Amino acid sequence: MTRTIEEELQSLMHSLLGEAQSEAENLKDKAAKSADELLRKAQQQALDERNAALADAHQQAEARRRQLLATAQQQAQMLWLKKREEILERVFNRAQKEFSTVADWADYPNVLRQLVEEAVSHLDVKEIRVRADLCSAKYLADGTLDELGRKLKLTLSLGEPLPHGTGVIAETLDGHQQFDNTLEARLSRMKDSLRVPVYQILTGETP
Repeated sequence: MTRTIEEELQSLMHSLLGEAQSEAENLKDKAAKSADELLRKAQQQALDERNAALADAHQQAEARRRQLLATAQQQAQMLWLKKREEILERVFNRAQKEFSTVADWADYPNVLRQLVEEAVSHLDVKEIRVRADLCSAKYLADGTLDELGRKLKLTLSLGEPLPHGTGVIAETLDGHQQFDNTLEARLSRMKDSLRVPVYQILTGETP
């Protein structure tokens, strides 16, 4: 049976509507997929940014922790050094106060001889004046200084007593050169090398 023009038009219209509806459905699916992809990317980006922010915050916190720890360790070390120096200074001061009693030691005459010999060895002259504290001068005035002069092949004379200190000072006759070998001067020269062993003795550490 031959269709009329009206039927042909209706058929064409239905066909076009079907294609349009199908295309619309396709476009709708594509739009939904695009929207889902954009949402996924946005969520991933947000997650990445969050993780990056957390990692950065963690790094900053760790750096701050290390800084605080280093500062605390430095302060503790400075405090320990300060306390150690205070202890050592008390020990050295106590030792210096004891110098005034060394003349009572049984072996002090021998110690005094060594002090004189060491002092004069630092002066490259043949005539030397030796000054000593009052107690030490008594030992030297009994012939000990003359004996040392003969031993060392030098001319040694006893000078004016020292106003302070214990031990001897050797000087040239013109006073231009001298070597201070009092116990106080010796302690001052040896302080740096004595700090570690003295502290080890005080704390019972093994050198």
